[in-house]
Amino acid sequence: MLQPNRKSFSGYIKKGYEYASGLLLTNKECIALLNGVSIIDDGILILDDICDQSKMRNGKPCLYKEIGIQAAVIEAELLKLKAEKSLFLLMDKLETSEKNKTKISKLFNAFLISIYNGEKIDNELSLLKGVGDDAIKKYFEMIALFTGGHIKYSLEIGQLLANKEIDKNLSDIAVSAGIIRQICDDFDDYFSEHHEPFGDFMNKKNRLPEIVFKMNGGKREDVESFLLKKEYNKARELILNKKVRKELYNFCKIELEKIKKIETSFNYIGIIEDFERILSSD
Repeated sequence: MLQPNRKSFSGYIKKGYEYASGLLLTNKECIALLNGVSIIDDGILILDDICDQSKMRNGKPCLYKEIGIQAAVIEAELLKLKAEKSLFLLMDKLETSEKNKTKISKLFNAFLISIYNGEKIDNELSLLKGVGDDAIKKYFEMIALFTGGHIKYSLEIGQLLANKEIDKNLSDIAVSAGIIRQICDDFDDYFSEHHEPFGDFMNKKNRLPEIVFKMNGGKREDVESFLLKKEYNKARELILNKKVRKELYNFCKIELEKIKKIETSFNYIGIIEDFERILSSD
C-alpha cells in the first residue's frame, strides 16, 4: 500500500469499529477484507500524483510516469471498484444491518466526492498569483475536505459496520485531526524523508508553509536559487524559518484545542500527528 497503515482508510475504519463495538477486530478474514478496502488510498494517491505532477512516490517513479496518464487513471478507477467490493464483503462478514449497509454505501460515495472537491480546490489554490487571507481560507477548505474527510468518513463507516449510530462529536474530532495531519505532511514536504522533497514547492502548489512564508515577506526566487545549487538545507532553513514554523505550529494547536473541547470517550491521541516536530525538526 502507498499509504502507511496508521494513516490508511482501513486503519481508521478499524478504529471506528472498535470504538463503537467495544471489541478488538482480530478476525483474520475481516482484517484481510479491510486491507482490500484500503486500496482506495492507492487509487486516490495515483490520481493525486497526476494532479500534483509529482515524480516520485515512496522512492519509486509515480505510476503515471511508468505506464502513462490514461493507464494510471484506469488503474485508479479499478482500485476504487475493488475497494468498494471488499467493503460490501466486509459488511456481510460483520453482519452489518441492511439499513447501515445503505448508509455505508452513501458514505463511501460522499467520501470520494469530498476527496475530489478537495483536489478541485487544491488546483484552484495552485493557480493563485498572490497570497493572503483568501489563500489561507482556501487551503483550510481543501485539507478539511481531503484529509479531514479521509479520517471522518472512515471512522463513520467503522461505526456503522458495528451496527451503531455515528458519533457526530467524533466526526468533528476527525476533521480537526485531518487538518493537523495535512499541515504536518506539508511541513514534511521539505525534508528528504518525504516521498518527494520540495515537490509541492517546485510544482507551485501554494501549500501552507509557502503561503505563510510569502505572507511574511519571503520570496520564492530566493528559495529557488538555493535549490538550483542543490543547497537543500539552506533552502529549507529559509522557507521554514522560526516565524513560519511557529505559525504552522499555532494552526495545529488551534485544531487540538478544538478537539479538547469536544466531549468524547474516544482515545483521539492515536490519530493526532505529533506536530511538536514542526518546531524541532532539522
